[in-house]
Amino acid sequence: MKVHPPASALLLEAVDNGWSASLVHGVDTGGSPYVHVEARREQAPYRVIVTWHTRETGTYRLFSAMVGQGRGTHDVSLAKAHEALTTKEEK
Repeated sequence: MKVHPPASALLLEAVDNGWSASLVHGVDTGGSPYVHVEARREQAPYRVIVTWHTRETGTYRLFSAMVGQGRGTHDVSLAKAHEALTTKEEK
């Protein structure tokens, strides 16, 4: 299976910067494929989650990008998600 290039780039960036990361290809209940990347670490910003979906368009489009943990999670652009992955851990 070919991996969506922006998703694989985000996954590799996370791993290269010391994050634990996963990539999941899935199909929603309507039969539309999606790809989901999640990166975690023990210090802030803790978690980066990005999802691309094919629903309605038939091609992968950015569906959501979030950075943070719990109530501190907020929507961000893909550029801000990449920026969070290269931010040094807060002590």
